[in-house]
Amino acid sequence: MTGGVPDYSYADFILDYRRGFFRNLLVLIAANGNMSDGVFESSLTPGLQALCSRMQTLIDWDCGELIPD
Repeated sequence: MTGGVPDYSYADFILDYRRGFFRNLLVLIAANGNMSDGVFESSLTPGLQALCSRMQTLIDWDCGELIPD
């Protein structure tokens, strides 16, 4: 091999990529959970937009199957 990481397949890369979508999810949930109720009345806040976007990504990449039973 002339470059790159030996013994790291494309399938392993995709698996690690999907696992990475869980990164900072707890921070997004906690940050939104600590906001006052009135914040959510008018529209989606940037924090809630980020959380919704991350959740949609988890759905799109079928990341739920990575969570053990």
